[in-house]
Amino acid sequence: MKTLSDRNDRFVDFRPQGSYVEEVRKFPRPPGIGPRTPRMRNQERQVFRVGIRLVESRLATTGDIVLIGKNVIDPRVSIALEFPDPTCDGAARSAKRRAMRRARAAFIRECGMPGRKVRYLGYGVATVTGVGYFDSLKGPAAVAPNGFELHPVLSFSTPGCNNPPP
Repeated sequence: MKTLSDRNDRFVDFRPQGSYVEEVRKFPRPPGIGPRTPRMRNQERQVFRVGIRLVESRLATTGDIVLIGKNVIDPRVSIALEFPDPTCDGAARSAKRRAMRRARAAFIRECGMPGRKVRYLGYGVATVTGVGYFDSLKGPAAVAPNGFELHPVLSFSTPGCNNPPP
């Protein structure tokens, strides 16, 4: 599911729906979500476009880039966004592999390649487009109380990450 290579990926509406970080954090979490749960209706079959303030990034053990973004107006409200590793099996065979690869390359070009440790991004702003996904309530997804994140990210644009000096 996280790479749009599941059997229900054909049901995803790829017309981006504009939203705000605080709105997607309010989506009701469907009951019974687990690692083998198929793509749920509604939010997991929709592409969202959100404006965020860039906060931090890191490289997950899976090779995915995890980005934490905050609401542009209210910095207490945040969300996780993930750029899949383009070499993983699911991403490599996904119909949206080019979009995922371009989004990840755009992030790396603008903000640099993160390492395993958290990298602070200096609060630049970006527009991110990705598929809705309810993740575990542990780890990066715990950023949102409902576990909602955008995974995979399909588009990333920013005038710059404003990385603080090392």
